[in-house]
Amino acid sequence: MPVSDQLKPEDKIMPAPLSTFRSGQVVCESLTGEGPEVVRLKRMGICSGRRIDVIQPGDPMILGVVGTRLGISRKLASRVLVSLAEATATDSPPQ
Repeated sequence: MPVSDQLKPEDKIMPAPLSTFRSGQVVCESLTGEGPEVVRLKRMGICSGRRIDVIQPGDPMILGVVGTRLGISRKLASRVLVSLAEATATDSPPQ
């Protein structure tokens, strides 16, 4: 039985806005809202299942996405809900 199946709902960590992370690897769980900001994020490669490296916090935040460094505003980063990446997670194709 996978470890994730053994966890109770209250044990699972809820996704948080990307803008709240200071460093490390995270995985995009979802994008909040609609419109041009969400379209812009998807065009930069930020979509559900994508691994993101938080290189530098601040405004702009510096991120590593699919081998490329991106600078995005904290406002835009707040639209990205993420969770901590597991050691075995890999990038998934864009959606």
